[in-house]
Amino acid sequence: MLETGNLDGYPKTLERLKRSIRSAVREVVSYALTALSAITPRRKPRGAPKLIQPGDRVGILLQWGLGDAVLALPLLRGIKSACPDAEIHVFGKPWLAELFDGERLIDAAHALVPPWTRHTDKYRIWDSQWYRFVHDIRALRSIRLDWAISPRLDPRDSLQLRLIGARRTVSVSAGGRFWLTDPVPGIDKEYYFSHHRATVAAHIATFLTGAKVSDTPALQGGDRSQAVIAKWLGEEGLADHAVVVVHMGAGQKIREWGVSNFRTALLKACKEQREMVAVVAVDDPNTGASELVEDIRSAGLRASLWRGSLPDLKALLVSSSVLLCNDSGPMHVAAACGCNVVAIFGPGSLEMFSPIGDGISEAIFHSPMPCRPCYDRCIHQSPICLEAVTPIKVALALRRALGAN
Repeated sequence: MLETGNLDGYPKTLERLKRSIRSAVREVVSYALTALSAITPRRKPRGAPKLIQPGDRVGILLQWGLGDAVLALPLLRGIKSACPDAEIHVFGKPWLAELFDGERLIDAAHALVPPWTRHTDKYRIWDSQWYRFVHDIRALRSIRLDWAISPRLDPRDSLQLRLIGARRTVSVSAGGRFWLTDPVPGIDKEYYFSHHRATVAAHIATFLTGAKVSDTPALQGGDRSQAVIAKWLGEEGLADHAVVVVHMGAGQKIREWGVSNFRTALLKACKEQREMVAVVAVDDPNTGASELVEDIRSAGLRASLWRGSLPDLKALLVSSSVLLCNDSGPMHVAAACGCNVVAIFGPGSLEMFSPIGDGISEAIFHSPMPCRPCYDRCIHQSPICLEAVTPIKVALALRRALGAN
């Protein structure tokens, strides 16, 4: 029988051993790529300027989750503000074009999805996704970038920057550092894992432009989407209410707090404001959004189920009072839109991924957790970091966020 341990130390489980092995493998791969990069280095062009110049063509790798792309906004906005004539291309998942729709920050979005961004079967090189990835890398070389940038400390990104064939390659120094013509100074491994990802993005933007850049991500939302959402709120009878948007999904299942907990917290928070508050649940059949809406309605509150595009989600959050959610991509979208946020954190890193924006943000978490952060798997028999977060704590935070609106 596995030992579950306690809150003050690691449990003695097979999962802990697996985590150590994965960490050792990553270190070996990092050293191997550094050795390979020393043989096939990328050298800075002679006489090249230190900073991005007007008219330069800039490519940025944004290949992971929605939240990672949002937290790179200080980098995009910093470059566009300093060099409005720079041509910015982003490389990653197909939804990048929707995320940046109406923001006037990018000139083009290209699909480039590494197979290792999947949750499972990352390195089955015989898989068709690997063939597609190699084909996309070759196709992107025709863009002829002046700069290729990654805001992540990841040797696999350094390799991609080398293969894309840009004149200048920029990233946080990691494995494969000889593939970088311009490693970002001042960001080592310790700095990277102890600072917010938005702060790292702003640091890189300052290095590339020479201008001080704010580390607060900001999204505006398009005018068309805002008109669509205003019409929808009116049709649902929610236009005159303080709208609480609820998103119960997350990138990994171990980050999900559960529909019953969300229901209890909402009912406790809105008990004294039934006539003034409306709940909008983002449709996700895997999290029980429809069930939540029915339960909220049966308790006498206005509630609606919403489904729509990513641009429309931005507009919904701009028009709402609070987003109640797990640690997730929509959490970062809401914070960047200026919406108040109440987020339940379990295994995620607060230092790197807490919500940051112009609204009121509150992360509810259990501390201390010596095993935090973790990602796909929990080393305990159940995620005690989430189980220790009670609905009453979340309800009180939600009341504060509604009162601050």
